[in-house]
Amino acid sequence: MGETTYHRRAVDAQLDALLTQRAAVAIVGAPAVGKSTTALRRASSVFALEQPGVARTARQNWHVVATSDPPVLLDHWQRLPTCWADVERTLGARDRGRFLLTGCGPVPHAENGDRLGRLTQLRMRPLSLAERGVAHPTVGLAELLSGTRPALRGRSAVESVHYVEEIVASGFPGIRPLPGPARRAELDRYLNRVVDHHLPELGRPIRETSGLRRWLR
Repeated sequence: MGETTYHRRAVDAQLDALLTQRAAVAIVGAPAVGKSTTALRRASSVFALEQPGVARTARQNWHVVATSDPPVLLDHWQRLPTCWADVERTLGARDRGRFLLTGCGPVPHAENGDRLGRLTQLRMRPLSLAERGVAHPTVGLAELLSGTRPALRGRSAVESVHYVEEIVASGFPGIRPLPGPARRAELDRYLNRVVDHHLPELGRPIRETSGLRRWLR
């Protein structure tokens, strides 16, 4: 899908900092928010686990993954949930920025516990208005919570019609730039993939998909 230039994301600075402080970082979030694109800009080795042959290699010969140049990206980890335990076993006490994981759905270590505390989660969300370049923020939440009482000022040229356009365009980096008809088709395809594939893959089968589609509409 359409994105050719990278738009800096709100999580970029935090991710770069975490890679210098933590042994492994998992970028979690909904499909198509840009997790893989952001991670690929930092990875030295990539294992695309949505490809059956790559997932099989990672499962049967973890040594290949463990000895690859870091940061090692395990993309679409939900296709191989056991990789979380493999990463945890591989990490050393002094490792920093050794693994990047990207995927969606409940993380496996939320159930078994990250015993060593070396794998940090970072949530990524769809593009904000600031990330889209639609508006430049003049007041930040961090400032408001700092206790310094910053001046609340600034004007925005964004009107109601622009907000509606941005809601309809979505915050998905690969879908938003498409022309209207193509964008609508991709958003329809996205919803169908969520209902037909993503939810069942995450262990949440839908008994009546037509009812869920009606609710989404």
